Amino acid sequence: VHLEIDALTALLIEKLQTNHDHAGQACLDRLLAELGRGDDPALRASGTAILRLLRERDAIIGTANTQ
Repeated sequence: VHLEIDALTALLIEKLQTNHDHAGQACLDRLLAELGRGDDPALRASGTAILRLLRERDAIIGTANTQ
């Protein structure tokens, strides 16, 4: 599977790879806060779409919805 990524995707994947305790959305929230963009709805929507794409492609463990 080939997945072309942008800067947000790369940062989110890095955050997910070092994560051991939090769901994907929580990792996204932390990343956006670290970037000073926690209140940016467009960036949040983009990050959520990235998580969905990663889950659909089985590209990274830990992004699946467990509910």
